[in-house]
Amino acid sequence: MNVKKLTYFGGLWLVILFLQAIFPAFQFKSISVQPDLLLVLLTYVALSFGGTIAIIFGFVNGLIQDLTTQASLVGVLALSKSVAAYLLFFLNNYSQVWTRKLKFMWIFGAYFTHFLIYAYFYLRGKELGILVGFDAILIHSIISFSIYLLFDRLIGKSGNL
Repeated sequence: MNVKKLTYFGGLWLVILFLQAIFPAFQFKSISVQPDLLLVLLTYVALSFGGTIAIIFGFVNGLIQDLTTQASLVGVLALSKSVAAYLLFFLNNYSQVWTRKLKFMWIFGAYFTHFLIYAYFYLRGKELGILVGFDAILIHSIISFSIYLLFDRLIGKSGNL
């Protein structure tokens, strides 16, 4: 493993962890919506370091988010981030075959799956309709994917895309 790359991602992880903690959330039909910057970083980790590291990174970050944000659903974000890490790593298998647009659609789908798993457990006991939950999943996915696209434009093209 490249030590320079690992150090860069370690520093970036600390900055994003701090930004995630202070980033404001807004309410959408009684659901709190906050961009998931750690999911965006997980995308880069999955594309740069491979599957095992990405899944462990996703699990640890999900567990950190679980322990700091919600005591009643510990493990849900760890599960959803691990699944998202696997889906994002899966993209490496088709890096030479799929077009850039198809890869972006896959990344959006991985984000959507992440938020779908979380919303299933989070909204299960609430009196909200399924359409409100679906809207919130879609909004979370669009916001996080937009941030990914912004980072992709600012930092440069993703290594494997």
